[in-house]
Amino acid sequence: MSESVSLEVELKTPMSRVWRALTEEATLNQWTLFQVTNFDPAVGHTFRLRSPAGPGWDGIIACEVLEVEPPHRLSYTWVGGARRHGRPYDGGVVTPRNLTGCHPTETRAARL
Repeated sequence: MSESVSLEVELKTPMSRVWRALTEEATLNQWTLFQVTNFDPAVGHTFRLRSPAGPGWDGIIACEVLEVEPPHRLSYTWVGGARRHGRPYDGGVVTPRNLTGCHPTETRAARL
């Protein structure tokens, strides 16, 4: 089974600032709930998101960049962390879409 979540957000800020917030590791670490390590917005690049571990959660999410079209599109996979039925949680793909003007839309697909 897969599930898709779509969220549309209007940001009243220049696109260059939004792109920086999504693609610069230091900036990502200021606003995400995770510590971002080894991020580079390049297709095929792998990086990690980390947070404190807990029961059923190792705190590590492995990611891979799939698409980069500055400043309009960034897509990456994420998998790991929580374990369901003895296997890592497959988080799917995060794709901010339509980064034009002030209307970024994020789509998340998750396999539950």
